[in-house]
Amino acid sequence: ALARGEAVEAELRLREHLATANELGGWLLVEFHRYLAEALVRQGRIHEAAAAAVAARDSLPAEDAYASAAALMAEIVATDGATSPGVTQERIAEALRLLQEHNLLLDLEEARIDVARVHHRLGDVLSARTELAKAADALVRLDAPGPLDYLHGDLASAVPSAVWSIYYAA
Repeated sequence: ALARGEAVEAELRLREHLATANELGGWLLVEFHRYLAEALVRQGRIHEAAAAAVAARDSLPAEDAYASAAALMAEIVATDGATSPGVTQERIAEALRLLQEHNLLLDLEEARIDVARVHHRLGDVLSARTELAKAADALVRLDAPGPLDYLHGDLASAVPSAVWSIYYAA
């Protein structure tokens, strides 16, 4: 539902299955909270997204690189103007490093797209453009048509044209 831009539907589905995710725990629970944070942000509910990010961090299993990256992404997605830009940049660098280090390349590029959304929401159009360009280039190299179609299709409608015009001008 999130990939189709249906944030309310995504939230409903995530909440519906959260009890099962709680029982299973591990990286799955962290991932649930990450996507819940994203669904809430897309609805403009930043404070609730921040609570979901805290739940992701609190659910983090020991020494699980993917879960650590997912928890960081939940925090990044829920970032608001009150969060220090330095803290946000540290979280971004760490999440991307973990994904790269563990060769989770598709997840890495999906994270870059999420980071671009955050940069844009916070008014940093140049950084949004940079992350979109990196993700697009890598997705072409990975021959990942689904995420690439999302980047150029659904995301194009979600990210204002000013970002895309800068991206295509490069």
